[in-house]
Amino acid sequence: MRARQALRVAQEQKVVVERKLDEIHGQMDDMARAVYTRGPLAELEVILDASSPGDFQARLASVDTVSRMQAGVQQSLTQTEADLVMQGVRLEALRLEAEAEDAKAEQALAEARVALGKARDRQAKVSALRKERRAALGQAQAFKSKVKKRYDNLVAEQQRLAAAARKAAAEEERRRKAAEEAARKAAEEARQRGEEPPPPASPTFTATGSLMMPVAGRPSSNPGPRIHPIFKRKSCHTGWDLAAPTGTPVVAADNGSVATISRGGAYGNAVMLAHGGGMITFYAHLSSVNVSVGQVVTKGQTIGGVGSTGWSTGPHLHFEVRIDGAPYDPRGWFGGARTRVYC
Repeated sequence: MRARQALRVAQEQKVVVERKLDEIHGQMDDMARAVYTRGPLAELEVILDASSPGDFQARLASVDTVSRMQAGVQQSLTQTEADLVMQGVRLEALRLEAEAEDAKAEQALAEARVALGKARDRQAKVSALRKERRAALGQAQAFKSKVKKRYDNLVAEQQRLAAAARKAAAEEERRRKAAEEAARKAAEEARQRGEEPPPPASPTFTATGSLMMPVAGRPSSNPGPRIHPIFKRKSCHTGWDLAAPTGTPVVAADNGSVATISRGGAYGNAVMLAHGGGMITFYAHLSSVNVSVGQVVTKGQTIGGVGSTGWSTGPHLHFEVRIDGAPYDPRGWFGGARTRVYC
């Protein structure tokens, strides 16, 4: 920019010098015409025409003055032409400098355009990333809502299981008491008639009080608080997971009767056995069920097969022991402490 301004100033100065040169050329032309008109010996004639010594001195001084003026004009012409040449050299230098600055400016402009293009590309990418992030956030929120809903369903399922366990235990106790009351009444009526009381009816089953392993598998998750393997949230694991291949036989842990059979939901195919005394055992995620509701089963009898139905990450048996509806650590019947599961 500065070189371009200096170039304009130098061009204006060149115009001034050229005008001055034109004026000097005009003066030289006038002198040349005068010499041509008077002849080459005009100055000598002027001196020789003097009428007296004083006139001679005056004429000689005049001719000398004219000669000096002519020499001054010639010298001014030479100096002006030299100034004009130097001005031309300076103009050329400034022109080259201005062109170099213009080239740099063009290069800087091109680089700025490239940078602007890159910035716009980055801005477009950032906008796309923001859009993707908003979409992903929306999906995550929807998934979180879905997970929370399913987790809430799991909690509700656990509550229903506890209620079903209490109901099954109570129903078994009611059935036993009803059988005992019927036997007592029958004996009382027989005594009133003077007859021998009938022998007491044998119970449909008698629990041994000890449990056997319900499946030949390895423990994969213990009872208690944990991060749920599907929902990745803190949850209460009320059972003991035993991993085994699909179809591995699942047997009744003790003598009992089939209280409920459920299909679908969190536990998939599941069987609940009542053993009396408020105890029930629960077998979930089965691939198959081999019993029916109300059926009496014996300890070690196959009731189904290992599977991965319901909310499961792989084939295993979810095994629970509950007393009066409350979950207890099943390991307490296999050498561990019989403690209630608190979460």
